[in-house]
Amino acid sequence: MINNLVDKVKQILREDKFVTDHNKEEEWKVKSTLTLIAAASFALMSAVNVFQHADKMLISTAGCALLLLLDYFITQKENDVVMLQIILIIAVSSTFTCYVVIGGNDGFAALWLILVPFLAMMVADFRYGIIMCLYFLVFLFLTFTGPFKSIIIYHYNTTFLLRFPFLYLISFAFATFSGIRTCHYRYILYKKEEDLKRLGAVDLLTGVMNRNSFDKFIGQSPRSQAMNLHAVYIDLNELHELNNKDGHQAGDNMLRQVADSCVNHFDNCRIYRMGGDEFLVLSWSQNAEAVSSDMDIVQAELQRKGYSVSSGIASATNKGDGVDVQALVNEADRAMLENKKEYYRTHERRGM
Repeated sequence: MINNLVDKVKQILREDKFVTDHNKEEEWKVKSTLTLIAAASFALMSAVNVFQHADKMLISTAGCALLLLLDYFITQKENDVVMLQIILIIAVSSTFTCYVVIGGNDGFAALWLILVPFLAMMVADFRYGIIMCLYFLVFLFLTFTGPFKSIIIYHYNTTFLLRFPFLYLISFAFATFSGIRTCHYRYILYKKEEDLKRLGAVDLLTGVMNRNSFDKFIGQSPRSQAMNLHAVYIDLNELHELNNKDGHQAGDNMLRQVADSCVNHFDNCRIYRMGGDEFLVLSWSQNAEAVSSDMDIVQAELQRKGYSVSSGIASATNKGDGVDVQALVNEADRAMLENKKEYYRTHERRGM
C-alpha cells in the first residue's frame, strides 16, 4: 500500500517535471499570463479596499500586486519560469497569511484563501503548488484550532474558526486532483507529440534516422563547420535477390543487421537510411583512416553473417568556409556506385 503510494507520487513528479521541461517557452507564456491576471486581481481587490477604507488590507493587496508586476518584468528577459514561480509563491503566501491574521471585511479576507490551491496549481508547478498549499493547511489548523490562536488579530466567530480549515482542506483536495489530472493529460499530449516527431524522423524498421531527417539536417546546416567531415555511403548487395529467395522478412533482417553494425562501430556520427537499401554515415571523426577502418570492420562483421555491402567514402577538411555536406555525400555515393559495379562484375565472372 505504502509502496504503491510512493510509486504514484514519483510518477506524478516525473510527469510534472516532463511537462515543465518539455516546452519552456510555452510554460513561460502560460505562467507569466497567469501572473499578470493574479496581479490584476490583487489590484482590483486594492481598489475595493480603498473604497471600504480597509487600510491594512490595502497595504497587503497593493503590495502583492506591485510585487507580481515586478516579478513579471524582472523574469521576462530570461523567461525564467522558476524565479517567476518562487516570487509569486512568496508574494501570495505572505499576502494571504496577513489576510488570515489581520482579517476584516466580515471574514471575507480569510475566505479568499480558498482560491490559493487553484492559483498554486495553475501558476506554480505541482511541487511548488503542493508546498504552498501544505503550508496554508498547517498554518490554518495551528492558528484556527491549535496553539497559535493568539496571533489572530481579527475576531472570527467560533463556527468559522472550526469549519474554515476543513473548507480549505476540501478546496485543496479538489485543486490537487484537478492539477494532477491536467498535468497527466498534458503529459500524454506531449508524449504523443514526441512519438509523432520520432516517427517522422526515424526509420521504423532499423531505428536509425530516415531520409526526412537527412533533408532537414541539410536544410538547417548545408555547410558543416566541423574541422573534418566524412561521408560513408552504403548499399546492400543482392537485397532484391534475397527478398525473392527467402522472403521480405529475410530482407528486413539484413537491413536491421546493417544498421546495427553501423551503430555499433561508427563513433561520433549520424546514421541515416536514405532509401530502400541505402545507408549514409556522416562522421565527425578527426581521422579518415579510422572511418575507413570502421567500415572494414562493419563489412567483415556482415560477411560473417552472410551479407555483403558496397560502400564509398569521401572526406573533407574545413578550410574556413565550412564543408558542403551534400557535395560530400554525392562524392561518397559515386564512390559507392563504382564499388557496386565492381562487385557485380566480379560476381558475373565467378558465375561464368
